[in-house]
Amino acid sequence: MKTNRWSKIVNVLVVLLLLQGTFLATVKPAAAQTEYAWVAYNDSKDPYPNPVGNITTYNIPASGTTTGTLKKYSDGSDTGVTATFTVSGSITLTTNGGNVNAGTDAYETFNGKVNLAGVAMGTSEGWWTDLTFTNLDPNKTYTFATTANRNDSANSTRQSTYTISGMVTATNASTPGVTVISNESVSFSTGYNTVNGYVARWTGI
Repeated sequence: MKTNRWSKIVNVLVVLLLLQGTFLATVKPAAAQTEYAWVAYNDSKDPYPNPVGNITTYNIPASGTTTGTLKKYSDGSDTGVTATFTVSGSITLTTNGGNVNAGTDAYETFNGKVNLAGVAMGTSEGWWTDLTFTNLDPNKTYTFATTANRNDSANSTRQSTYTISGMVTATNASTPGVTVISNESVSFSTGYNTVNGYVARWTGI
């Protein structure tokens, strides 16, 4: 599974998977369940200490690739799933950014596990970041969630686009209010996501 062409600002990931510099990833057997078998969080740009917990901090690189195995948040054991960031174009890594308001989707998804401080910003036209997952189990389904927040009201028009590809199927379950380009692609302001707390999310992957 690949999430690709993230533009403008990146901060968070969850598998569940969250983008902003943090991500969350979750997995469940193909048969319907009310609980996830495991959840993994990654802070993709972590200039400041994260809340205590079994998260990973594979950072978006200024160029090239970064890769590592995700950990189960419950006990710190390896999930066997590898996450790889690949960057094309020129980006700048900064310590800007901040958390979102309480009660928002991003807050409920990431608060207390990862923070949104730290931003990867494109400095060349057409830049992008790919996040590729390998060693996924075809007999299970996954959820991916991501967000970002530069936390600067003067940059409220700066949009990031999130696109998922390389999967058989997925359901767009992003926060209501994001711009839905297609089932596989959404965008929203990550220059100032403090009030809205939007999340790009896909389920049933």
